[in-house]
Amino acid sequence: MTLSIRTLLYDVLLLLELGLFFLFFAPLFLRIFNAGNLFGMAVSAICFLLTLFHRPFGQLLSRIWGNLCGKCVLSILALLLTAGIAFAGFCSVKMVQYYQNPPQTPCTVVVLGCKVKGTVPSLMLQRRLEAAKDYLQQHPDIPCIVSGKGMSAFVVFFTVLARLLLHFLPEAFASSLPCALLLGFLELTSGVLSLPCSRAGFLACAALLGWGGMSVHFQTRSMLAASPLSARYYLKGKALQALLSLLLALPALPFLFP
Repeated sequence: MTLSIRTLLYDVLLLLELGLFFLFFAPLFLRIFNAGNLFGMAVSAICFLLTLFHRPFGQLLSRIWGNLCGKCVLSILALLLTAGIAFAGFCSVKMVQYYQNPPQTPCTVVVLGCKVKGTVPSLMLQRRLEAAKDYLQQHPDIPCIVSGKGMSAFVVFFTVLARLLLHFLPEAFASSLPCALLLGFLELTSGVLSLPCSRAGFLACAALLGWGGMSVHFQTRSMLAASPLSARYYLKGKALQALLSLLLALPALPFLFP
């Protein structure tokens, strides 16, 4: 009886993994192919193969686990896998929550980029644009960020990263000058808008404007990748520019903050 239940669970698991693979494979019939469904197909296919050949795979893990180095490697991989699954689950739950309970007050619209076939947007991008259009028609005064591959994607990424830092940092630190400098180090606008109106805030603003933020640096490197220009001394030059901006701002302090 126990063997029959185990065999049944084994077959059910194989069917679930196979169904998960076809769930990510199905969008291909609608000409939707991106990193998301490719990653989903790869993960579900690997899980299917591991389940199908679980005995030789288990024997391999036993041999690796037999020495200290193997135990360390497997433990680290298991920890990373668990953290990844937990993070993906957390993000999925939050996405469902916000989908079911959208913000009551209008907020910024971010249209994530997707594949464009020549000059024709893909089906997924078309749906995103239509959803953004409907929302913007109801709320015409709110800002809209249309992202895509390249520069605009870096702006969105570092802006979201800065907002995540504000969400997880202690409230007392989130409103401090060091936090504003940290945000400005990543994304210029977020940092500058968080600076206090004071002498220290003015000097920090000058330094951040000279630095430009990691978002700007990634945009610059993205543009230089397709050119013969070298970015070898770029970061050193931006750090020097930040220092010079700070020094040049010092003489203005007595006039702006008497």
